[in-house]
Amino acid sequence: MFCFALVIPWLLAHAFCGDVLDAKSAAQKLGEKVVIEDAVREVSITDSGTVFLNFGAVYPDEVLAVVVMKDTRPRFPGIETWSGKKVRIEGTVSDHEGHRRIILRDRGQIVLVAEQK
Repeated sequence: MFCFALVIPWLLAHAFCGDVLDAKSAAQKLGEKVVIEDAVREVSITDSGTVFLNFGAVYPDEVLAVVVMKDTRPRFPGIETWSGKKVRIEGTVSDHEGHRRIILRDRGQIVLVAEQK
């Protein structure tokens, strides 16, 4: 049982492929599927329950936001506590009203890498 506790996070962390970018570089890849590894600058939750992980700066000056919609939020337990933590994300960069973002739909798209000190 203990071995699975060590192996599963390792497999998730290595399931991503391709070049790993920081959030600022990834934001320039509009319409492309990217892999990002960077620290979450701010976690914001709207009144409707949508979660935003902002990178680079706090909203509205973030370079990229990762979005978890209310209906998929149960797939991401504890995500609201990830401010300051380093994560690896896979997804497609889109634009919404001038803000670059990646929408997460599946838990496999994001892995907690380490806490920032």
